[in-house]
Amino acid sequence: MRVEYLDYNKIFEMLREVKVEEFDRIVGVGRAGAILGSMLATKYDKRFSYCHISNNECEFLPQPKREEKILVVDDVIATGKTMKLVTSKLRGYNYKVFVFLSDESRREVNVKEDYFVMRESEDVWVLFPWDLIDFVLGERKGYSRGRIT
Repeated sequence: MRVEYLDYNKIFEMLREVKVEEFDRIVGVGRAGAILGSMLATKYDKRFSYCHISNNECEFLPQPKREEKILVVDDVIATGKTMKLVTSKLRGYNYKVFVFLSDESRREVNVKEDYFVMRESEDVWVLFPWDLIDFVLGERKGYSRGRIT
């Protein structure tokens, strides 16, 4: 398996090519989604909310308004459980899902993204800058895409 490291310059370059419809607010899911979401919020000059995930709960900081069109952003959808949790809290809201890396092969729940930058491949493991902390600290906490054990 080949590892493809995406540094911030490459991510900026790839996000520059992204075209999405008009939204009022961007919601970044967890830490990685917050990084990408804030990049997109800056690009489109939109309001930003952080979705804190803890103990199978999510909290929006600040809470989006029902009348807003929302773009929910995360770095990867692997099993789909986190995104399912987040979107269940947004029932009745007008939202779409944006994911940088889509991994449909591992989905355990029915969650579909409306926008994506790239698809996961069996022969390429994508490594984001925020994934490097596991290597720096020597900790491997069951990497989200299951590629590190």
